[in-house]
Amino acid sequence: MLRYVQPLSRIARRPRGWVAAMTMLVVLMGVAGAGAARAEALPKATAISAGGGHACALLSDATVKCWGSNGSGQLGDGTRTRRLTAVAVRGLAGATSVSAGEAVSCALLADRTARCWGDNRFGQLGDGTTTSRSAPVAVQGLSGAVAVSAGGSHACAVLVDHTVVCWGDNSRGALGNGTRVSSPTPVAVPGLNDITAVGTGWGHVCALHANGTVSCWGWSGREGPVATAGDQLSPTLVPNVTDAVSVSGAPYTPCVVTARGVPECWDSYSPPTVVRGFTNVKAFSSSRDGQQTEHSCAVIVGGTVKCQSPYPYLGQVGIGPTRTKRVVTVAGLHGATAIGTGSFYTCAVVTGGAVKCWGFNDGGQLGDGTTLTRFRPVSVRGIDKPASGRAGLDVFAGRWFGHVRSLRITSKGRATMDVNIGCCTNVIDLSFRLSRVRGTYSSARARARITRVRVFEKSLVGRVPRVGQVGTLRLKRGIITESFLGWNFCGESSQSGACGA
Repeated sequence: MLRYVQPLSRIARRPRGWVAAMTMLVVLMGVAGAGAARAEALPKATAISAGGGHACALLSDATVKCWGSNGSGQLGDGTRTRRLTAVAVRGLAGATSVSAGEAVSCALLADRTARCWGDNRFGQLGDGTTTSRSAPVAVQGLSGAVAVSAGGSHACAVLVDHTVVCWGDNSRGALGNGTRVSSPTPVAVPGLNDITAVGTGWGHVCALHANGTVSCWGWSGREGPVATAGDQLSPTLVPNVTDAVSVSGAPYTPCVVTARGVPECWDSYSPPTVVRGFTNVKAFSSSRDGQQTEHSCAVIVGGTVKCQSPYPYLGQVGIGPTRTKRVVTVAGLHGATAIGTGSFYTCAVVTGGAVKCWGFNDGGQLGDGTTLTRFRPVSVRGIDKPASGRAGLDVFAGRWFGHVRSLRITSKGRATMDVNIGCCTNVIDLSFRLSRVRGTYSSARARARITRVRVFEKSLVGRVPRVGQVGTLRLKRGIITESFLGWNFCGESSQSGACGA
């Protein structure tokens, strides 16, 4: 179900004709405070995993940080409190990989054991109980693991001898042992002895063989069209996949990246099909959930990021308000090394070890300190940068009253605001320069000088700001919620009956 959040605490009443106050929206992101002792450099991110409503990053010091929803303890910080910025997983050290599932997270350790935390109603933590945990617990009896993957209500690991074990919910055959009996501890998946990687979905698992083929099991098999309908309780070979180099379970649709550098995805009703528009792919992630907000993103050779969604209304493709269904390049991301897609949002590790996220943010899964949907990438606070501090400039986009408004601010303080009225063109395209930013992330003000005004609605000519005008913007928790210079801009005769900028 799509939800639109009105992010403004103060906005003009909506009179007849959808008249809205012109409101500049700015996000202030923390940087080191002036005059304060320089904080010790934070560890950098090396890998990312996006779950249902939370995400986790593996850091360069072999620890893990997570952020977002935490109702089952899936952030691992010892609480069940939602976190809007990254927090350290308690007591976890020596981690070599991390995997975020629906409401559960797991990490592989250097000693080839694994720790999991979060929801455990089906035994998906593997500790022999069904008690949910807000801090990591050891997967019982697991040793010699070289990879781990957390799904919806189950998890799996690849062992050093290239076999696979799984644990948790088995009602749809996700444990792959020929039964529907769930297990709170690892059980072997028979018939597999050449596996190099495994990917879990909400009720299925797919494993990559050393020869480039893939086998899947569980809910509807998720192995492409098969003669026998229904759940596959044992591994079944996916037809026509012969040169895969990586595999992901995705929530409902498994995918691989082939040796040709292209992604292929499938489900139980359609065969593996090339995802068009993606080439030279290094890493690929898809969150195809059968809803209008499904999307796919890839890291391309060279470090750029490309995304695609047939209905990108929640910002999950990262290029601002758009209606395009084409594959697009996410602007402003350089040297990307890892990508993860969750439910309506995306995160990537970029140059310098920072993490950038964009899209839906109702549970804080973007980690930027807010719960506001972001149409362009924003920094995860607490990774590479402090979780709070003096004001700096970043990117914001918001949606309300049927309008989509976005504000992009460069590091030099130059900003461009776009206003999209539903299906219609921009009404005003306004540029200005910000300076004299004072205060902290919680409360600040900035000076704004208009540098360009383009008017797309003729009825507004003469009633818009002029180049050179200056105003002071008051900000609360990074967002301006008052009209710039107090003016309203509207056009009752405009095509949509809407107005504003």
